[in-house]
Amino acid sequence: MCTVSWRFELTAEQPAPRFELLFNRDESRRRGPAHPPQIMEPVGESKLLAPIDSDAGGTWLAANEHGLVLALLNLYQARGGSRAGSISRGSLPLEWARAQSVAQVQAAFTSRSLEDFAGFRILAFDPSGACGLGSWHGEGGESSAKATRTDAERAGPSGRRWQVSPAGPVISSGFRLDEVESARRATYAALVDRFDGASSEALKAFHTSTDPEPGPRAVRMTREDARTVSTTHVRVSDSAVEMSYAEVGEVDGDWGSPARQARLPRAKP
Repeated sequence: MCTVSWRFELTAEQPAPRFELLFNRDESRRRGPAHPPQIMEPVGESKLLAPIDSDAGGTWLAANEHGLVLALLNLYQARGGSRAGSISRGSLPLEWARAQSVAQVQAAFTSRSLEDFAGFRILAFDPSGACGLGSWHGEGGESSAKATRTDAERAGPSGRRWQVSPAGPVISSGFRLDEVESARRATYAALVDRFDGASSEALKAFHTSTDPEPGPRAVRMTREDARTVSTTHVRVSDSAVEMSYAEVGEVDGDWGSPARQARLPRAKP
């Protein structure tokens, strides 16, 4: 029930691509409020920024001092084995945030035993401009949903698939995924056209949109049992990683609380 979009920007003054990502987190109304992004310093590992889920203790979004960014979305249509869900998916971005590149995340995703996790997708980005999408469809191979069985993301018998340079936005939903994806991608295309490209303004407008109408198909979604609870904006430059976290209120146009900022200086090469 989440939506992620992103953009890289190359400029003559910037030696590495500037990167930004926006993540709408859609959650059950029964879930507790998350803790806003904070700097974490695992012993002997990379410093990182991440908001923390108050129920399970994991995260859906992490960025480290090397400029690596990880974004996790649930894959509700995945097949579940007998052990699926015994470990929270939210632990994986924290585990893999010790990496310094997309290639290292891909290696960790490929070698990690995943049978204890329910289905998910994980996006990885690094300052070189690399981007990858890992999908865990559960034991037994492909997911059952037609919308997740494209040629680009087809999972083999292992139940996992890695895709290089996926197109955005990436969307998850436990409700009529094909309809939700179609509606949100149409909104994205319209806004990119309106703003003459996938600019920062276009992405911000996308993540606040209630088109085509308020409800489950909108990017800022609402359902009887779930709604968009927050939007997190990540910016990566050659000097710092920044996160801006805003809780979303119940009423259209209400951001619930002022955005909270966190900043992590980039590690020296």
